[in-house]
Amino acid sequence: MKLDIAIDLGSNRIRVYVLNKGIIINEPAVVALNLDTNEIIAVGRDAYKMLGRTSDKIDVFYPVERGVISDFEFVEEMILRLFKKVDIGKIVMPRVIACIPSGITELEKKAVVSSISVIGVRKIYFIEKSIASAIGSGLDTESSKGHMIVSIGGGISEISIISLNGVVSSKTLKIAGNQFDIDIMKYVKKNRNLIIGKKTAETAKIAIGGVYSRRMSFDLKGRRVLDGLPQRISFSDEELKEAIMDSISIIINEIEAILRQIPPELSADICLEGITLTGGSALIYGLNKLIEKRTGLKVRIPSDPQNCAAIGAGISTKYIDTLEKREYGKVNPLSYEY
Repeated sequence: MKLDIAIDLGSNRIRVYVLNKGIIINEPAVVALNLDTNEIIAVGRDAYKMLGRTSDKIDVFYPVERGVISDFEFVEEMILRLFKKVDIGKIVMPRVIACIPSGITELEKKAVVSSISVIGVRKIYFIEKSIASAIGSGLDTESSKGHMIVSIGGGISEISIISLNGVVSSKTLKIAGNQFDIDIMKYVKKNRNLIIGKKTAETAKIAIGGVYSRRMSFDLKGRRVLDGLPQRISFSDEELKEAIMDSISIIINEIEAILRQIPPELSADICLEGITLTGGSALIYGLNKLIEKRTGLKVRIPSDPQNCAAIGAGISTKYIDTLEKREYGKVNPLSYEY
């Protein structure tokens, strides 16, 4: 059957969207490699379960770093195996829309094309992740009205001003959810003398993460710095806030910087419309309120912020057939690549 699909290949997760079916793949973008044979032994959720629990013979890693493919052969195999796990009927050379970060290089685009082509495709189109996120969050990107979209994912944060299906101004930061995890690990080691893994830090962030205290706590389990013995401590949300606040402040500073640079007409639109916050880290408690306090603008979080890019890219399949057409006043958000 003929099919158009969308792929959001993020630093932490891979999502695949099929129109009328929704998201059919939503798994960690993780690979487990047997170092003795150089063979992949697990991908996705199965590989994620191994994080921090393997011997020296197995390496578990994310082959997409900060929105960019670091090793397309591993990404290729990961995509192929994940597609084999889902039943969506017999697909005959689908057309694919791939989400890409703003400012991606031609070499990095080719890595995306090479990785996705493994499933057998007719054509691959690109859509900038910020535009896909805006579409997926319900914004009218076709109009001349300006919108501000802030997407804080795993590897990168993108701050963009969008109008007429295009990005007017944007800033990509290598500070996002993964950096928050590193911040937590460093804080716990320095202030609580406990060594924890990234997976534990991420779990704590999801459980009690916030920029305002709620008087919550989380049991952290790790190794004592002094003697290496196992230990469990109670870690408060106030401590977690302190751990990530420097990184959060950098993101908000860049939001303010973008707002100062845009044309007055778009500033007027954003003053009325506010900011849309997407990505998994949009769920950090109170982050929207902190941005509102700093910018004076209302901040909206869609109902499914972590999946906005995949949903928006999936909705954008409607633009494929009109890509070559020239319509007055219409700008296609897709670009043709392969």
